[in-house]
Order: sequence, then C-alpha cells, then structure tokens
Amino acid sequence: MTRVRTLKPLTLIAASFCAVVIMFGTNIPAIHAASETISCNAGGSRTLTAGTYTDSDGTQFTSGADLTLNKGTGGDCTFTFNGTMTLASLTVQTGVTLNHADNTSAQTNTLTINATGNIDIQSGAVIDLDDLGYGGRKDTSYGGSGFGYNSGGTDGRGLGGGSYGYKGGGGGYGGDGGGGAHGGDGGDGSYSGGSSYCTVTNPATIGSGAGSGRTATGGYGGGLVILDAAATLTMNGTITTDGSGGSGGSGGSTGGGGAGGGIKLKGDTIAGAPSAAITAIGGNAAAAAGGGAGGCVLVEFTTANSLDIDDFSLGGGSGITEGGGGLILFKDTDSGNGDLYVDGNGTNETRAGASQFVSDLTVDTLTANDYGTYIIPSGGTFTPTTLAGDGTGTVSVTGSLSGSLGSIDGIEVDVNSGASVSADSTLDITSDGTLTLDSGGTLSGTVATFTSDCRSERQ
Repeated sequence: MTRVRTLKPLTLIAASFCAVVIMFGTNIPAIHAASETISCNAGGSRTLTAGTYTDSDGTQFTSGADLTLNKGTGGDCTFTFNGTMTLASLTVQTGVTLNHADNTSAQTNTLTINATGNIDIQSGAVIDLDDLGYGGRKDTSYGGSGFGYNSGGTDGRGLGGGSYGYKGGGGGYGGDGGGGAHGGDGGDGSYSGGSSYCTVTNPATIGSGAGSGRTATGGYGGGLVILDAAATLTMNGTITTDGSGGSGGSGGSTGGGGAGGGIKLKGDTIAGAPSAAITAIGGNAAAAAGGGAGGCVLVEFTTANSLDIDDFSLGGGSGITEGGGGLILFKDTDSGNGDLYVDGNGTNETRAGASQFVSDLTVDTLTANDYGTYIIPSGGTFTPTTLAGDGTGTVSVTGSLSGSLGSIDGIEVDVNSGASVSADSTLDITSDGTLTLDSGGTLSGTVATFTSDCRSERQ
C-alpha cells in the first residue's frame, strides 16, 4: 500500500512562525508623544494645568506631550502656568504671552519648563514676568521694608526700609540696595538697599521688592523662568522679568525700585535671535529713593549657542543711588568655567555694585561694562583668568581674588585692606587697566608686562 504524507501541519507551523517574525520585526512604527494644541480662540487669558487633555479649547495638557500654545483665531493670548511643565517638546507661537502668577511675601509661583526634546519660543511670543517677584512695601505709619530673600536662607521681609519722611531703599537681586536685591545690590535711599543673593551658576530665585517711605510704595521684583531643553532651545521671541518702579507719597516720601528677576536658559544647543532684548532690569525709584538691582541669568549649553551679551539687558534702576547691575553667566559645559558679565547699564558712577553671593566662584573671564561693579566680599573667593571691561567697570576686592589671573584689561581692580590678589607668573595690565593696592592689600605673583596706557598703584 502506498502511504501518503501530508505537509499541511508543517505549512501551518511555517505560517505561524512567519507571523511571529512579522509581529516582532523591524516594521513596527515608532511610538511618539501625543501632539496637543491649546488655543485662545477668543483672545484673553487661560490658566494651564497638567492633567487630561481634551481639545484645543481646554486648559489641561498631558505631561510628556508635544505641546503647542497658539492664539487661535482671536487676538493675542496670555497663558499662565505655575510650577514645572514636563513635556516632550513645547512650541510657543506668535501672539502668545506665557507667565506665572504673582508673589508677595514668599516665593510661591515660578515657571519651569523641562523638555526631553525641543523648546521653541517663536518670534512674536513673549515670556512676561515683569513685577511678578517679591512685593514692594507700603506702610502708612512709618514706612516699611520690601519683601524678599534674607541672609538666614528664608523668604521674608527686611531688605531695606524707610521711616516717616525718609526715602525707601531700592530692590535688589544681583546688587545691593535700599530694598530688594537679586543679581546686584539695590540702591540706597535714606536707608540701605538689599544685598544680592544671585547664585549665577543656577538661578532659582525671584527678584526682591523695594522699601518705601511713609504713604509711598516700593516696586515689585521680577519673576523667575527656567527653560531646560535636552535637545535645542530656540529663542526667537523674548523674555522680560523686570522690577517695577517705586511711587511717590505725601510729605515727600518715596519708594524704591524692585529688582530684576531670574532667567535660566539651558539646552544642548541654544539657537535663534531674540526679537527684542531679553531683560531683567531693576525698577526706577521715585525721586530720592534707591533704584532696583538688575537680575540673575544663566545661559548653559553643550554643542552650540547663538546668544551673546548684546541680546540681554540687566541694568539697575535709576535713583539717588542707582541699583547695581545684574549678573549673567555664559557656560559651555564642554569647555571651561564660563564667562561672567556685570551689566551696569549706567550713565554715572553713583550706583551700587553686584556682590558675590556664593562663597567660591570660578570663571574664565569677568567683564564689567557701563559702570558695573563686581564685589568680592570678605570671606569670599573669586577665581578668574581674565578681567576685562570698557574702562568704566570695577572689581572691588575685600576677600580673595585667587587662581592664575593673567590679564587686567579695561577694568579697575581695587584691593582693599586685608584683601589679596593671586596672579599668574605674568600679569598683563593693558588698555586702561588699573590695579590699586590699598595699605594692607597684598599681591602675589610677578607683574611682568605693562603698556603705556595703564598704571598700578599702592596706597
């Protein structure tokens, strides 16, 4: 008898195996984050929260989404968010303003955006945090202190104040002043301004409010924004986080200016050209009060950066004493310690400085322009390689100017009694550079090269 073999079971097995290969092969599409768009089709404003996305007319977005904010078919739109957005990407389109809510006596509301991909702030989009920092002060009896950071490490009152018939101090952040401070110190009124508290390697604080005289009101500080993109941060729009001005009151009393706020821009690549200057400017004082200080800014990148100091304005506000200029650090994470700038933005030398807040800071260069002054306090150590400026800036040393300082170019360095400067084996003082050693100030190293337009002094 002839036997017949059937191949059907083998065929089924082969088909089953083939199906498994197709299911787990290379043809499966990649999984992408959800794309979500929120619009203000009727203009106006909306407060955003993380939650469950519904549609473009909603107010909730999904954490981890690709989020786009646009104005839709209406007029310009303002979106408010408080806290931290965690997204795959964010696009803020033309006509959109993004902000956080205001603060008064404590740092409660800030704006942080963390993206695993890109952040794109398009031309015509604005992150507007003006006057959203610590509150100014008004006291109808004796004048008062502005709200802000204090040296005890907590948020509270006490960065300057005025009494009846006196003038309030200016707000500070990066500078010292009679009121709030931040990147500078606030300008003095009849009472002292606030002292700076800018950690320029990692800005995380809002600007302080100013003090007031009787019936006057001190200005508010600016808010805080952190944009952190793992890929590319594109800045074709702008950011403004300025302090507000002080007001006048009865009996000749006046309020100081609030301090500029904080800005942290971080990306593997930072690209674009801002449509207007990115600002953290101190508020102007009323009459004889002190001006607010400039803010505190970090630009940190790894691969490339298109922004430079000319894209920013961090000057102190006007007053009987102008607020100190703000601080900005450009940091390439693959190369060196970064380049630090003091942006005085001033027209005269009657202004506060920018006191170093951290005990130790190392940078490649410090540049002080427009009457900007960088202050190294007693107990502080500052380690640059080059000091430079436009001939109007100053470094005031009460602590230690350390490391391998090799060049002083277009800047005045004042070494006070008890302070010290440690220089490289060759220290070049060129192009209007000045080194002044007060009695009791010390210099170590060999000053080997001078040019005809420089001088060194010992007093």
